[in-house]
Amino acid sequence: MENGRTKAAARQESRNAMLKAGAEILHRVPVGDVLSQVKATNVARLANRTTGAFYNIWVDHEAYLRDLIKYVLEPSRFDAVTQVIKDEITRQEGASYPELIKSVAEKNFRALKGDPFMSLQLALWAKRGSDHEMTEHLRTLYRSLNDKLIPVYDDLLNDLGRRMRSPYKVEHLAVALMALLEGLHIRSEIDAEAVPEDLGASPEGVEYDPAHPWGLFAAAAYALIEAMTTESPEGSDMT
Repeated sequence: MENGRTKAAARQESRNAMLKAGAEILHRVPVGDVLSQVKATNVARLANRTTGAFYNIWVDHEAYLRDLIKYVLEPSRFDAVTQVIKDEITRQEGASYPELIKSVAEKNFRALKGDPFMSLQLALWAKRGSDHEMTEHLRTLYRSLNDKLIPVYDDLLNDLGRRMRSPYKVEHLAVALMALLEGLHIRSEIDAEAVPEDLGASPEGVEYDPAHPWGLFAAAAYALIEAMTTESPEGSDMT
């Protein structure tokens, strides 16, 4: 029994190592027919395993690719997005409405820039038109992310004394903010100057502090929240 558990653990370790290796190969060459870059021999070599170990786990290359896609698009990889918001709400307790939005936005933008799986997600997104299974994985990823963000944004709005304007719902805010975050991240990777970290001014009605400037994403997120929400009847003036 002990030997069985040891073999199972070794098999799981090999499996994880080769999925990680495949993701690294995708990250190195996330262009064109991206999945064609992932070969069993390359994966095994990068994971310091043998090709025999590869085929001991996966019956064929297609089976490996199915697991690799699930690995790369695992919804828990975006847990950092929701955790940043939760942590920042706690850390910035007592902060004004604009200050809290700015702080959360900046932390989220920096977190996404440091996430190597974002480029892989975009590369796999490019296959959506020709691969129904890929589309389903991406849909699951985004819906799972929204399910996690909705209660976080509910708490944030309650803390700010704000509510959604009609016809918007919290899920619409979650989708719009994530799309804004991803879109500006993509643009900044290509043209950083187009997504400045200091606009040289603050949003209207917010005092400008040159020591803590507003970047484009933070200011755009603030404008979006302003447009989609309003003060709750019982909310205090936090602006």
